[in-house]
Amino acid sequence: KKSCVYLDEITGKALRAFIICCYQKKKAPWKTVKNIVSKIKTFLRYCVAEDMVKENHVKNVLYWKMSKQYDLQPMDDDLYYPRETIPISPEEIEKLMNNLVKNKDKDIYSAYQLMAIATQVFTGLRFSELKGIKKDVIDLKNQSIFIAGVFDHNEGIWKNKTKRKASKRSIEIQNGLMPILIWWLKKIKDMRSPYLFPSLRTAGPISNARFRMLIWSAYEEAGLATIEWTKKKYGSEHTKGYSMIFKIINSPFKWFPNKTFRHALGTALVNAVKSDPNLDQNYVRSVLGHGLYSTTEKVYGTHIMRVTNEERIARRASVAKAMKLNPALKLIK
Repeated sequence: KKSCVYLDEITGKALRAFIICCYQKKKAPWKTVKNIVSKIKTFLRYCVAEDMVKENHVKNVLYWKMSKQYDLQPMDDDLYYPRETIPISPEEIEKLMNNLVKNKDKDIYSAYQLMAIATQVFTGLRFSELKGIKKDVIDLKNQSIFIAGVFDHNEGIWKNKTKRKASKRSIEIQNGLMPILIWWLKKIKDMRSPYLFPSLRTAGPISNARFRMLIWSAYEEAGLATIEWTKKKYGSEHTKGYSMIFKIINSPFKWFPNKTFRHALGTALVNAVKSDPNLDQNYVRSVLGHGLYSTTEKVYGTHIMRVTNEERIARRASVAKAMKLNPALKLIK
């Protein structure tokens, strides 16, 4: 039996009942339910602003917090806290790039993979920014790209709008990206799409699904992911066809295949600020599209980059030196 609650009847008790229902009937995880409740409260604020419901009718529920509902919270931290993005390591990037360069002339999709991943490695752009790049904002002479806007795939349009004011910026084309970019521009010069990452079927940019498939294929070919692929048939008797569906079985980047490159670049730059005078705070926050360096440092300054065994040995020696301990201390027998 379905039941409904009117806007002015939504209470903390009703939200609790809704959460329990999501747990029991839909087996929804805590983080999913938390996002849903947040959107419900956002909608209620909109309704108040539009005079669809009186504020005093929903005032209490707007102050109701899931974080205070201790009995509904999972006891497992992995289920409670948001997943943290793991930055891809320099060794993994090298492994990935070497494989892509080796196979770049195999077909158009292999070329696409190289350009897509190389751009993310060297720019750390957000996915919407990446898709919104048009060829006419690329200045090869001055080695720069102007991030003028984003492509909103939900609405299917390019927007002269970025996440923040500081996100509309000019970024440098790094030396490692330059030859790949020139090679790619020659590859797509006859395509009718104005985008740097064009769709092979329309005049717009590549679809999210196709981009995601290419990225994961690259991970799989480099041994950085285990994937299960299946064919799904579609169409009628006269228009039969199939599409490929995949499931990520195992990968260190399972939840953030694109964001990992942004975090790798951001972490590397934040770590280098104090030691390299050419990388000042203003430049670093501009690369990532932030208005304040404190934002960049807060997001990317908390990662501990994975290092080699030799680097770990050197780091342990540095810790001992900082603690001023005698490495020749003898064990008590």
